[in-house]
Amino acid sequence: MFWERFFYICSLNKQSPNFVCSQLGLSTATATHWKNGAIPKADVLLQISNYFNCSTDFLLGKTEEITEISNNNEFSDKEKRLITAYRDKPEVQIAVDRLLGLEEGEILNMPNKPTNTARIAAFGGGVFEKTYKEGELNEKLINELIEQRKIKFDEE
Repeated sequence: MFWERFFYICSLNKQSPNFVCSQLGLSTATATHWKNGAIPKADVLLQISNYFNCSTDFLLGKTEEITEISNNNEFSDKEKRLITAYRDKPEVQIAVDRLLGLEEGEILNMPNKPTNTARIAAFGGGVFEKTYKEGELNEKLINELIEQRKIKFDEE
């Protein structure tokens, strides 16, 4: 019963059983064992359940009900909006990175890291609109710009 359910849910998600096994860090031979009647251990069963967003009872044939099946190849509208916000808004990047537990050094070394201009724009709630060419901003210039913004902010 497990194999039929596993194969069925893989098909619904347009994924092969071997692909799913590799995504879960399992040997592709594992799928063959299941096809021949073996049943996965509880921890693996839970991994499959989480991967497909379905119950373990469904996978074991104890219920006919499938919870919402996520298509792991497509993002929901909410996920797309989050990705867009992450890419477009440095303050969202920083918040998400902190939520994920990334250290500041890791954040600054990431390919889509917040730019130096964004760090300045975030200061004091104002927007610093001058742009600089890549590599033009160095730590000394950044600190000078921040000091200028502090003075301007205090004057306002």
